Amino acid sequence: MQPDDFIACLAPGKRLWLQVHGASMRPLLRAGEELRLVRCSERELGAGHIAVLARSDGALIAHLVAGVAPLRTSTFSGTVDAPGLTVLGRADAVRRGGIEFPLAPSFVLGAHRAWMKVRTSTVARLAYDTIRGTVAAPLRRVLLGPITVELASDPLEVARFSSRFETVAPIQLDELVSTRAVAVARARGRIVGMATRGREPLVGVEGSGLGIEARLLAVWPPDVVPKPKTYLVPQLTDVPVVHPEAVLQCVDGRWMAATGDDRVHSFADATGSVSEVGERIAELIDGTRTVESIVNALCEEFEVDRVMCEADTLEFVRVLVERRVVSLTPSRTQSSPPGG
Repeated sequence: MQPDDFIACLAPGKRLWLQVHGASMRPLLRAGEELRLVRCSERELGAGHIAVLARSDGALIAHLVAGVAPLRTSTFSGTVDAPGLTVLGRADAVRRGGIEFPLAPSFVLGAHRAWMKVRTSTVARLAYDTIRGTVAAPLRRVLLGPITVELASDPLEVARFSSRFETVAPIQLDELVSTRAVAVARARGRIVGMATRGREPLVGVEGSGLGIEARLLAVWPPDVVPKPKTYLVPQLTDVPVVHPEAVLQCVDGRWMAATGDDRVHSFADATGSVSEVGERIAELIDGTRTVESIVNALCEEFEVDRVMCEADTLEFVRVLVERRVVSLTPSRTQSSPPGG
């Protein structure tokens, strides 16, 4: 099931945070920021709204409503969308570095008109470049407030931030955080930048131009001793159950999960294709089956080696626990170092 199918099943008025990708709405919206979707119908849209739409291939886009009756949407630079898009809702707020900003239609239209003038006027463009270089960074510094830099302690929190850049896998981050190899910069309680030891820092748009990169790289003294990792190890006797803050359901034949942090998860393999085995595991998680029972079912249905199936299923369940899609029966989980 595609994300648009999942969103289409939400009740009118339901809100959900979605991550921005691409550059079609710059400079109003930037990749890595989050939009708050409000589920609504096409007739509830008006000029200046940011419409959340689905293309025929299931991809989601968020574009400016330039006109209604009939609905006409465009990029922020004025390129009109082709017909055939499906309306899923509108975006009423954007979250940048933990700070939420409302997307009032009057503001969006005013910003759009100003941007179009900047694009067509040499004088306006020069003024924009000057303001961006001399005013924007100091203004961001004031809005963000004090910025602190420290070693990371929460792999899930770091994974959420790094997903804006799509460069580091959550499982890899779990290992890096445990060995004190990840540093984070915080402002207003939220991560605005991160660095892994030996790699280039990743800094969000809200923190650009503030010298955060240098502070992140300077966080490790030469005598840092990595701490041993403590693993949560699912066992074959554990019973995975849907996390109390999550929803796991099948819609139109595809399994999707929504977690308490308003994230939507699909079951795909490393290539981005739907994983039949992953979806079957999701289907078998009913609160009564143990991991071993799930492995037994998989071995009967798929031509897989049992030893490999056990290892892959245990790892898959661990990731689901890490992402708070499922939890394990507390009395049957244990923490131990690798090989322990």
